[in-house]
Formats: sequence, structure tokens, C-alpha cells
Amino acid sequence: MLRAGGYRIPDVRAAITALRELGDVSRSLAALDARLDAIAQRTLALLRVGELLAEIIESS
Repeated sequence: MLRAGGYRIPDVRAAITALRELGDVSRSLAALDARLDAIAQRTLALLRVGELLAEIIESS
């Protein structure tokens, strides 16, 4: 996910190392999951708006 988001490999490696050093990462992973869900919801909303705009443009 980090690589897909445009982060460089050294940045991803540093993030993974930091998570591993924390020991209990359940809270961190839950926060990342929540963030991913929020991004997914915004993406879906943008797609829906894009579809609506395309319909409006095509009908005019």
C-alpha cells in the first residue's frame, strides 16, 4: 500500500521496521485499517460524483 501510494522503498522499509520495533502493533494496524477505509470511502464517493457528472454532461 505504501509503495502504491508513492512512497519510496527506503520510506516503506523504515515504516515497516518502526512497526516491528513497537512489539504490540494491533493499535497501529487498527489505525492504518481505519485510514485505509476512509480513503476507500472517499475514492468511492469521487467515482460516484464522476459518474453523475458524466451523465449530466452527456444529457446536455
